[in-house]
Amino acid sequence: MSSSTDKKLRVWNIETSKPEAADKLPIQGSWTAFVPDQRMDAVVVLGGDAKQQVARLWNWRSSESAAMDANLTGVHCLAFAPDGRMLIGGMQNGDIRSWNLTDIAHPPPGNTFYGHTAVVEAVVFGLDGRRFVSAGVDRTFRWWDAESAKQLRSVDAPSGTEKVLGLSFVSDGRLLAITVRASAVEILQIPPP
Repeated sequence: MSSSTDKKLRVWNIETSKPEAADKLPIQGSWTAFVPDQRMDAVVVLGGDAKQQVARLWNWRSSESAAMDANLTGVHCLAFAPDGRMLIGGMQNGDIRSWNLTDIAHPPPGNTFYGHTAVVEAVVFGLDGRRFVSAGVDRTFRWWDAESAKQLRSVDAPSGTEKVLGLSFVSDGRLLAITVRASAVEILQIPPP
């Protein structure tokens, strides 16, 4: 799936590289997180304008939308836990917040994770759902315990890294970071704790 500033959510066929479905989003989506659990057809779309960010929970199969009753002001990036029961958000101020999605219409706040000193650019859950990784403008990668909010490890980005564009785990558990370094896109393998 993908979303963009044209307010379209698209479901893509990997084999044909063509969209199989498209739907109009309720807001201009600047960042989207998808629930990985196939039983839930939900996405969270983070968007809005320069004055206000709004997050909406969107069921892309039924085209139903509702604003989430949660404080998402200042969220820069989002990620769901593998089971879809927790949402984490990297913040503009360097904090990370979690929300419990057992009541998905009114998710109560969970933990706040402190450590980054600048904007959190990307967050991703590990395959087991117990830990996640964040990357910040402070040029660090940090591992966290999702339940206790304890920082498990911090690794500095390689010299010359300008920006982290994304984080992803591959099936064997390796963490890959897509970065911009010396005006070139590079994929780094970051060692786990």
